[in-house]
Amino acid sequence: MSAPTVAPAFPPEVIDGPRLRIPARDYLLLRGPARPGKAGGAADLLPGWSRTINSPNLIWPADGAWFVATEIDLPWTGIAGSAALIEALRDDAELDVEETVRRAIGPAGGRAP
Repeated sequence: MSAPTVAPAFPPEVIDGPRLRIPARDYLLLRGPARPGKAGGAADLLPGWSRTINSPNLIWPADGAWFVATEIDLPWTGIAGSAALIEALRDDAELDVEETVRRAIGPAGGRAP
C-alpha cells in the first residue's frame, strides 16, 4: 500500500503568485487579515487532518507602521516600529526584549564602511 498523495498547502494561484526572495529564503506573499488556525488559508494535509503551519514569518500592516520577522531556524522574533511601540514591548514583563543595533550591510553581505 502506498502513502497517500499530499496536495500542496495552497492553490496554484498562491503557489505561482508573488514571492519575496532573499538569500536562503523564498516566501509566499499573502494579503489579508492574520487569523489563528489555518495560516493563510492552508488546505488540510489530508481530509480531516489539519496541516501544521506556524505563524507567518514576516508580517506588516498596509501602512508599514511596524514589521515583525519570526526567524524560522532560531527561537526569536524581531520587531521594528515606532519608539512608542518598542517602549511598550520593553515595558511588558511577560516578554524577553533585547535591543539590537542596526548595522549597514554592504555588497556580498559584508559590513558597509
